[in-house]
Amino acid sequence: MSSTGSGGSLNGGLAGVRIARSIGEASGSKSITGSAAGSAANLTHPGATQAALKVVQDQKMAAALRNVRDDIEHKAALQRKLQHFDQEEANLREAALMEARNLYEVRDR
Repeated sequence: MSSTGSGGSLNGGLAGVRIARSIGEASGSKSITGSAAGSAANLTHPGATQAALKVVQDQKMAAALRNVRDDIEHKAALQRKLQHFDQEEANLREAALMEARNLYEVRDR
């Protein structure tokens, strides 16, 4: 069996590598990792290509959603800290006022 007589898998594999390169170029990547090239080489028909692109898009969307969720949680934590410090500041003001009143009352006696 020759490489061209294998049902066109060599040509399909090369097309897959070309697809992987174009995906890498579109995402700003300069090179293709071995696993990406190997996965792309297995893509011999448009349905598999579309499925692979969908997986990549889903992964990017999931990462973006995780980042947004992390940002929201971080903001909530900062707001809780701010409320805590505001309460502490109010407690200190109240203590200072009480001390000033006590000193004023002691002085007036």
